[in-house]
Amino acid sequence: MSLFKPMSREKRSAKVLITGPAGAGKTHTALNLMTAFTDNIAVAMTEPSAELYLDRLPADVRVEGFTMDRMDSERWSDAMNDAVDSGFGGIIMDSLSDEWRSTLNRVDSTMTRDGRQDNRAGWREIRPVHEGFAQAIQRCPIHVIATCRSKMSWDWEGSKKRALGYEPVQDNEITYWFDMVLDMDQRTATVEKVRGFSGAIGLSQHEPTAEFIRPFADWLTSGSDPTIGEPAMLRLRREYPNVDYQEIRRLVRDIGGVRSKQGLYVPGWFDLVKKELDKVGGQS
Repeated sequence: MSLFKPMSREKRSAKVLITGPAGAGKTHTALNLMTAFTDNIAVAMTEPSAELYLDRLPADVRVEGFTMDRMDSERWSDAMNDAVDSGFGGIIMDSLSDEWRSTLNRVDSTMTRDGRQDNRAGWREIRPVHEGFAQAIQRCPIHVIATCRSKMSWDWEGSKKRALGYEPVQDNEITYWFDMVLDMDQRTATVEKVRGFSGAIGLSQHEPTAEFIRPFADWLTSGSDPTIGEPAMLRLRREYPNVDYQEIRRLVRDIGGVRSKQGLYVPGWFDLVKKELDKVGGQS
């Protein structure tokens, strides 16, 4: 049986990264932009700052927050999974720089038996956990907007001091995790990277609203309904709310066969699972 199948562009959840120095407007922008994708938003934050901007959002937008009690990779993954299980349409993670700082601290705390610091052993242990978190973002079936602080220096313009941001305070490969990357400077966002959607590179807006990213949001949702990977699983959960999720997963394992990050390899697995689910519980 071939591993390959015909391809089509399916609906896709957004994966957006916002970088910039402190005070550039990342949190406010993340909230504004997320309203282009969903009106049901979870916010995982390292400090309770998102609440300061709630009165600037549309009245019909639901926002619930969780102030992170730990900064390690596993806890951020927990927050994403909880947002999915709780039915949120998207999660804002503010800020991933704290996940990286936690990763570095865990590596530095690894010692040899005689008490010497052993970074090589630390990376062998912690790097897979950190990379697992990166994969969790990429596979998350709901929309993800993450912020990340940039390394800073200061520039003087006459008597005014201005913060300049450079590369993100994170893994060097962080921009590969996301389909769109925005860089912010003095509350102005500029599109630095985007996958698939043409004509957006270099676009800028001061204090961007949802309309700034709306064309990208519309494009993401213009494909066919998802039938591969975690987005397909989320679709099944939403279409069959009366069927226990573990039963859905059992059917997927039995019918779909081998799973991978590319999806399921059995041709037509999605329709086969739906037929069985119709027998089990039917659609609501």
